[in-house]
Amino acid sequence: MATCREDRPAQQWSLALIPDDWAQKVGEADLLFAAVEPEEDLQASVGNGYLSTTVGSDTIYVSGVFNGLGSRDPSHRARIPSPLAITVDNAVPYASGLDLKEAAFYRRSYVDSVTPVEQRWYASRETLRSTLVHELSVSAQLSGPVTLSLSVRPGLLPNADIDFVTERETDEVLVQCGSTRVAEIAGGELTCVCTSASKVPPSVTIPAGSNATLVHIFSVRTSLDSADPLRDVSLDFAQAVTLVDNGDLWGDHTASWGALWGAGIQVDTLVDQELAQAVNSSLYYILSSVRDDWPHSLSPGGLASNGYNGHTFWDCETWVYPILLSNYPPLALSTLKYRLDRLEGARAKAQSYNPPYRGTMFPWESAATGVETTPVWADTGLYEIHISGDIVFAVQQHYLQSGDFAWLVGYQDLVLGVAEFWESRVKNVTLPGGYEFHIAGVIPPDEYAHGDNSVFTNVVAKISLEFAADLLLKLGTAAPSGYSAAIWMDIANRLRIPFDTARNVHLEYDGYQGALIKQADVVLLGYPLNWNMSQAVRANDANYYIERTDEFGPAMTWGMYAIAYLELNQPEKADPLFR
Repeated sequence: MATCREDRPAQQWSLALIPDDWAQKVGEADLLFAAVEPEEDLQASVGNGYLSTTVGSDTIYVSGVFNGLGSRDPSHRARIPSPLAITVDNAVPYASGLDLKEAAFYRRSYVDSVTPVEQRWYASRETLRSTLVHELSVSAQLSGPVTLSLSVRPGLLPNADIDFVTERETDEVLVQCGSTRVAEIAGGELTCVCTSASKVPPSVTIPAGSNATLVHIFSVRTSLDSADPLRDVSLDFAQAVTLVDNGDLWGDHTASWGALWGAGIQVDTLVDQELAQAVNSSLYYILSSVRDDWPHSLSPGGLASNGYNGHTFWDCETWVYPILLSNYPPLALSTLKYRLDRLEGARAKAQSYNPPYRGTMFPWESAATGVETTPVWADTGLYEIHISGDIVFAVQQHYLQSGDFAWLVGYQDLVLGVAEFWESRVKNVTLPGGYEFHIAGVIPPDEYAHGDNSVFTNVVAKISLEFAADLLLKLGTAAPSGYSAAIWMDIANRLRIPFDTARNVHLEYDGYQGALIKQADVVLLGYPLNWNMSQAVRANDANYYIERTDEFGPAMTWGMYAIAYLELNQPEKADPLFR
C-alpha cells in the first residue's frame, strides 16, 4: 500500500550541478548522473534478473514471460503495465542518477522552489525478487504544508499481451490477474500473471515542518514460478510492505548487490573515468538482467528492453557469458541451465527440416520454450546454425574451469545431441585420394553472407565434435548407445577449414572474394575459440578482414579486433579499436 513514514527524511542539497552527496560516487563511476532526464539519452533501468523496468516507462517485463506464436507473431516479451511510472507534476527535476552499486535510480526535484523531493526506484535483489519499489521522500518547510500532485504515466491500452481482470481492489491496493493471449507453441499453455500494486493518489499533503516518505510497491507472480500466483502475489506484497517499513528490504537489497560488486572488473577512475563508467554500467545491466535462481538467460537488449523481442541469441553464450564465467559462475550456470531445460525445442528444430536432421539443433532465436522464434522474414533462423556449437563451447569452458565431471554428465544429452546434429548435417565429399566433410548452405556470423563451409561454423562444429567424442570415451560403459566417438573424430579431423594459401589467411567461407562483411567473423577464431594458428596467420586474418568490415556494423566487432592486436603485441592498433 502507499504508506507514509517519518523515518527517512529527504536530504537537503544545493542546486549545484552534481549534488554534494553524489559527487564521490560520480567521480568513482559508481553513479551515472544527469542534470536532466531525457529518455532518449538516459534510458536508465532497474532490475533484478526476474523483473525489470526502464524508469519512467509504462512497462515492466518479467523474464520468461512471452506472448506470441513462435516465429509468426513472433513470440516477444509480454508487456505488463507499470503502476510505478510516477511523476510529481508540480515539481521541477534538477538531478537524476542511476546508482550502479545500489542498483537504484534517483530523481531529485523541488516543489515551489524550496521543498526538496527525492524519488527512488529499485527492484529487490535478495528477499523478494517479485517486488519493485518506489519511494518518494519530501521535507516540508516550517512555513507551511506542501501538496504533491502525483500521476502515473499512462500505458498503451488495451494491453495487447495480457488480459488483466481485477481480482481485488481497495482504496490503496489493486490486485489483477490475466493470461498471455497467444502461446509460443500452437495449443501450448498460456502464462498466468498476477500483480498487486499500490494505488497512487492524485495528490498528497505533507504537514508543515515534517519529513515523510511515500512508498509504492508492485509485486508480480506468474504460473512459471507459482502454483497459485494470486495467493502468492498477495503474500509477497504484504511481506514487502512490512519489510519496506522496517528498512529490511532495502538493506538486504544493497547487501546483495554489494556482494555482486565484490567480483568483476575495477578500473582506476584517476586513469580513465570514461572507461570506468563503461565497464561499471555494462556490468550493471548484465547483472540486473540475470540471476542464479531464475534460469531464463539474457537477450541483447537486457531484461528492461523488448529489443529483438527479448530473445536469447549467441550474444549470451559468446559475448556475455565469458565475464559471467570468470567472475560470476552461478550466473553463467543459469544461462546454460536455460539451454538444458529447452532440449525438447532444440530437437524439434532439427526435425523441422526436409529431410529432418537428427540430434539437437538450437534455434537462432530462443524465447520461452526453446523452439525457433526468429521472425519468418529473417533467413538467420534457417541457416545461422553455428549457435549449437557456440552453446557446447560454453559448456566446455565451464567444465574446463571447474573440472566438475559430475556436472558435465548432467549436460551429456546436450553435448552428445549437438554432435549427433553435426553428424547428420555434414556431407561426405570425395576428393582425389580421400574425402572430407562439408557443411553447406549456412549464414556465418557475417550475416551479409550465405555460403558453404563458413570457417567459424566449421571450427566451432569441430571443437564441439571433439569435446563430445572425449565425453563419450570418458563415460565408458555408462555412455548411451547409438553414438560413435570414432565417427565424430573422423568428421572433426576431416571437416573442411577454408584457407587461402596465397594470402595465408582463413577464408570466411568457400569462394570468399573480399566482399564487405557485417561484423566480427574470422577474427573470432583467435578469441574466443582459441583456434591453433601461427602468429602470422592471426595477424593476416586481423589485417585482411578489418579492412573489409562495415564501419557501421555492430560495435562489439571492434573489441574482437582489439583483442587480436593485443595478442599480437600491437597496442597502437588495439587502443583506438577498443575505444
